[in-house]
Amino acid sequence: MANAGPALVFEAAEQGSVVMAALTGVINEDNALDERLTATRGKGVLIDLANIERINSCGVRDWIRFAQRLEAAGNALYLLRCSPVVVAQLNMVRNFCGEKGQVLSFQAPYFCPSCDEERTETFPATNVGAGTSPDATCPVCKSQMEFDDLPDLYFAFAKIHGSKAVPPEIQSAVENFRTSGGKQASAAAPSSPPPPRLALAPAAAPARPATNPNLQVRPPTPAAVQLPARPASNPGLQARPPTPAALQPPMRPASNPSLQARPGVPAPPVSAPPLPGAQRPSGPKPVVARPLMGGSPFPAQRPSGLKTPVGAAAASPNGPTDPTKKP
Repeated sequence: MANAGPALVFEAAEQGSVVMAALTGVINEDNALDERLTATRGKGVLIDLANIERINSCGVRDWIRFAQRLEAAGNALYLLRCSPVVVAQLNMVRNFCGEKGQVLSFQAPYFCPSCDEERTETFPATNVGAGTSPDATCPVCKSQMEFDDLPDLYFAFAKIHGSKAVPPEIQSAVENFRTSGGKQASAAAPSSPPPPRLALAPAAAPARPATNPNLQVRPPTPAAVQLPARPASNPGLQARPPTPAALQPPMRPASNPSLQARPGVPAPPVSAPPLPGAQRPSGPKPVVARPLMGGSPFPAQRPSGLKTPVGAAAASPNGPTDPTKKP
């Protein structure tokens, strides 16, 4: 059978006493491992982990529960072609392979100095020595490649999960899996219909003309075919040429004589102020006549002599008398 979860693809097929499964993708909280291989009992479970790209903390928890459930049902767990992500979890989590699980093969990162490329090579777990890395040859330039990690830390899992004997039926299933190029599990599973392909959108149809002919765009009319401009319907609005100066009528005098222009009155001469340091003319200053209220601008001349008291002038009918003269 073949089931696909949101983040993990789980394919499994049963061959006699061996159940082969292949996992692809990411093991996270959406793995649905609690629904996988629930009816498998007393068999050897061979799981291919070459295509596991990432495992988070929730995925590690669910995977450990999945391995414990398989072993509790009397199954033997074998891991095949563990990716570098899975190897890192095997070195950190002791029961990641179960209590009695075994690692048959794994992948290791290598670097080719001649090709300047990184490659992943697959090795059996029994070929790993303490503190040493297996030799690897570049498939392109045939030169020796370098191991791209720390051997003591990367191969630490092999001391616990890679030194056990492999049953003959498991070894035969591994050979069949290797000769088929890792496609035995997916080939034994019933084929599922291919996903429907998205149909290409048809080409855009040409735009249809508007139903209203007045809304259609009309091509511009050539200048030679354009009609001459029509005169305005109101003759008074037509532009008239300017009248020559010789034909213009003379200006008429104003009807109100008081509004006619009068000759201007000459302004009084303004004497310039004296320059600083200039000498002023000697003599008495001219008296400036100032107008008085209700009369002549010049004051009336009074007779010289003693002033006559107001009461005496009023008592004498003949006018003021001279006190020095005797009667």
